[in-house]
Amino acid sequence: MFTSIDVVGVDPETAGESLTDFLQTAGLVAFWSAVAVAVLTFIVAIAVSKKAGYSGWWGAIAVLFPPVGVILLLLFALLKWPALKERDEALGVLTENGLTLPSHERAAIKEAERKKAVEDEARRRMEKAQAEREKADAERARFNAKQAEAPAAVEPAPAPALAPTTTSGEQPVTAGDK
Repeated sequence: MFTSIDVVGVDPETAGESLTDFLQTAGLVAFWSAVAVAVLTFIVAIAVSKKAGYSGWWGAIAVLFPPVGVILLLLFALLKWPALKERDEALGVLTENGLTLPSHERAAIKEAERKKAVEDEARRRMEKAQAEREKADAERARFNAKQAEAPAAVEPAPAPALAPTTTSGEQPVTAGDK
């Protein structure tokens, strides 16, 4: 397969030029890559700060000055966003006027269906328990009726009296033994 390997000789004079050309090209690629990453970071930071309800400048400042950016990130994480405040105010106005959002209506419908299913299940269990109670009452009434119809049970005769014994081991004397 591999019978020989061609080794190309490197001319020391041209080797330095090719190395500098390579490094120069790699440096340009790295520079333009860094610029592209910086621009994308800017765009994302501005978009995120706008979406949170802040000015886009806050995102630009966070990217341009990294220590300030860390502080801003902590503040944005801990404070309530203006966009959320506006949303809450809008929801408050809607509820004051008796209006609901479609998503809230769907949630309310699902909750009502869930409550209805729970009530139906409770009603079925209650009806089943009532039917079982009526059945038990009917059986108790039949049992009581049978007990009333049955003839009075004959009382058993009293048990025969036992002969008294003495403590000395002697047989007691009875009237028939004399």
